[in-house]
Amino acid sequence: MGYQAIMVGATGAVGGALFRELVASPAAAAGVRHVSLLSALGAKLESWVRYFRVKGAAEAAVTQAGLPRTSLFRPSLLVTKTIRYGLLDRFAQAVFPVIARVLPANCHEIRVEDLGRAFCLNAERPARASVEILHYPEIAALL
Repeated sequence: MGYQAIMVGATGAVGGALFRELVASPAAAAGVRHVSLLSALGAKLESWVRYFRVKGAAEAAVTQAGLPRTSLFRPSLLVTKTIRYGLLDRFAQAVFPVIARVLPANCHEIRVEDLGRAFCLNAERPARASVEILHYPEIAALL
């Protein structure tokens, strides 16, 4: 009997073929029933932004692995207790909550603690589809 669920994220160094080799294919071979992937709003293989291409490649790798259930979490800004990436991160974390009020719901920020809880709560509920994409409204509805 394999694992019921694993939760993973893709970084700039591990996307596409490498993500398939290191995560998606071994998960399927081990009998994992559900993979939850931390992706990003805007993830797309054809994006001109490298970050979104890497996230899109990881999504493609995991959805093509043949797992019974795949959950793609696509949050916008992740709010953390510490500033991780310097001045740009500080600016985004300060300004984004103000401008998010006028942006579409998919663009709202989420605290990493809440996102982690949503991952767990989603894994505990029955699947709604073999591949599900969760943006902010769907993530918030889990909490």
